[in-house]
Amino acid sequence: MLNPVFALLFFMISILWGMWLNTAAVTLDNFVQHKYESLFDSYKIAILGSFEYIGYRQLVAVERLISTFQVTRTHWGKAERKDLTNEDKNKCD
Repeated sequence: MLNPVFALLFFMISILWGMWLNTAAVTLDNFVQHKYESLFDSYKIAILGSFEYIGYRQLVAVERLISTFQVTRTHWGKAERKDLTNEDKNKCD
């Protein structure tokens, strides 16, 4: 069984690790290439990039998990087709 304390701790560490990696990457990139002129711009892009790890990454992970189980489906449903010839004639008139 999954230990809830361990799961929460693992979740928090993964978020903090991602934020740290993002901040380190922005800082290193700015140090090497000097893309951002002011220190405030560097802080701003690092903070906004860190928000990616609060929610967005978890949402993508859940979507990947769902897709993993849906890839084995043998049917995907039927596409409904509409006749566009009557609509095209009305637009040209």
